[in-house]
Amino acid sequence: MRGQLALHVDLSRGSHRRVGLDAVGSFVGAVDACLDPVGLGLVGDPGGPVTAIGNGPLGGSAVPGTNHLAVATYSPLWQGAYVAGIAGAGLPFDGLGCTPVVMSGRAARPSVLLLASRAGTVHMRLEPLD
Repeated sequence: MRGQLALHVDLSRGSHRRVGLDAVGSFVGAVDACLDPVGLGLVGDPGGPVTAIGNGPLGGSAVPGTNHLAVATYSPLWQGAYVAGIAGAGLPFDGLGCTPVVMSGRAARPSVLLLASRAGTVHMRLEPLD
């Protein structure tokens, strides 16, 4: 898939960056990003598990079932990937222009991650739940 972008959010630093995935040669979904974030060039050394969310290559289209949101993370309890899907929740990510969104690190306090796209630029903010 040409022009695919992923978004890496470092929760411990409160920073984000877009990562081009053209060199991979095929579509990268949330499960791919969770299983091999370093090999895909999404993160350096995450220092722990990553969580990835995103929709599939047909996300945002009129094809039924393509707007499912996949959530994937590594489970230390099972020592493997844990994948969940949320029907219809992937459509907002089409407007973001980046899929998957890969989160690494840990915020200092319980927080909500807010993502928005304005004029082709992704804006990120962590809001503490205090």
